[in-house]
Amino acid sequence: MKFQSILILLLTICFFTACEKELSVENGLLPGGGGSSGGTAVYTFADGTGSCTGAIVSGSYTAGTALTAANTVSLRVNVSTPGSYTLTSATVNGVSFSASGTFAGTGLQTIILTGSGIPLAAGDYNYQPGSSGCTFTITVNESGSSDYYFDITVDGVRITRYANITAAYETGYGVYGEEDLSFGSIISPAAEPLPLGSNYFEIVKGVLPGGNTASNETFKNFLNPGTYPYAAVDADQGINIVYTDINGKTWQSNAAPATQTDGSFTITSSVEGTDGAGDFIVKVKATFNCRLYDDSGNFITITNGKYSGIFQKF
Repeated sequence: MKFQSILILLLTICFFTACEKELSVENGLLPGGGGSSGGTAVYTFADGTGSCTGAIVSGSYTAGTALTAANTVSLRVNVSTPGSYTLTSATVNGVSFSASGTFAGTGLQTIILTGSGIPLAAGDYNYQPGSSGCTFTITVNESGSSDYYFDITVDGVRITRYANITAAYETGYGVYGEEDLSFGSIISPAAEPLPLGSNYFEIVKGVLPGGNTASNETFKNFLNPGTYPYAAVDADQGINIVYTDINGKTWQSNAAPATQTDGSFTITSSVEGTDGAGDFIVKVKATFNCRLYDDSGNFITITNGKYSGIFQKF
């Protein structure tokens, strides 16, 4: 009996020790556990365990609107042992992401996680698939807002404009050049001239050789997800951001001296389609940080920039 009592005591201690679990609220993860992973495959996240710099986010995210199969996030992994995998994030803001499948071989491969649930509130929310995966951010729009917007922080002050009737903003397009073209995507007030107290925002990407006769496929590839450099002073090649503040003053990333030492610009997703007139368009989402300059060389600093707009092939 004495041996049995000791055995029961040891089993009891082991049981309660095994049930202990750390909860974390880091990176926006809610108490209740982080992501989980399973399967026979062995792999690591190609972008490490910090921010998923190579993540491609697709689909629209609006508070109160259920996610669909179009709400996905693509992540890169390095596979060392082929096999099956199951990957799930914690539920954050009413939403979670999961994926399952089989790796047939080794090397760099892509996992596509599909979102599910209904976002509870607007804002930026971080997700970590698996217990050791990198984190990616999902921006949830306000209920009733448009899927086209710019969201920037200017010298510490956040400014967000949605293109919809209520906000009196709309989407627009720009094309610059004759044969080799640069293309712009615009969000600005519907009223002209630009009313004081409002903002104009445009992203210009150049240059597409033979852009005036480019095929739909060529135009789409011109706007593929990836990291792009900023244009030099008054140059057409590269990214140029044009912003008009509430006082009517215009700032540009390629105005002199156009220094972008800490600048970055990444197209995170591009989806082709047609507009109401049947013209070919590419819906682009981008993230960026940069300096914008006025004509005198003064600058403002843009951080945590996010953009969702349309480029049209003319």
